[in-house]
Amino acid sequence: MLCPRCEQGDVIRGIIRSTNEVIYVCQECEASWSRAEYVGVEPFFDFGMYMVGLGLDPLWTELELDLAKLKHHFHLEILAPNGLAGIEPYLSMSLIPLTTYFTHFTQQVILKLSHCGGEIEFEMDGSSHTTMYASGHIVGTFEEAIQKIDSLSQALRAANFPHTIGVDDDVTNRSAQISYRARTTTHWE
Repeated sequence: MLCPRCEQGDVIRGIIRSTNEVIYVCQECEASWSRAEYVGVEPFFDFGMYMVGLGLDPLWTELELDLAKLKHHFHLEILAPNGLAGIEPYLSMSLIPLTTYFTHFTQQVILKLSHCGGEIEFEMDGSSHTTMYASGHIVGTFEEAIQKIDSLSQALRAANFPHTIGVDDDVTNRSAQISYRARTTTHWE
């Protein structure tokens, strides 16, 4: 569920390892509640301060989390001076359900989610530069997020678009990056 405090992060269930106490914590701002039904109804408390009050380190590693529900941020840069025309036949390779969209603002083909299931957020705007940018979130385990960005990278690679995709797991402090330089790469901005 979306955090009512910051309206950016998801509130996820965790168990404090040393006490077995259930806690609901925002992945973004660390607002916390002791019960799911209190989220947005009762005042929040700060995760870090609460943990210190228990005599514990104010770290996410003190929690056992449902890793299948974590939101992983990704960022994509594609060298595409003329947009992404020509990628259409390769999008079926991607586990991220994308479709092409012609933006009249920049007269370019960009990518959009073909349907929203709530487990993937994807935003891309047309660019007046040679590099196009996209970002979003993938809900699931970190390994599932890597699998999804790798499949998108394969589609971009098959269409010969140079790119870099990175994904972060803020909770466990892991990150991964995939880069591809096309056979005829000119330059990166």
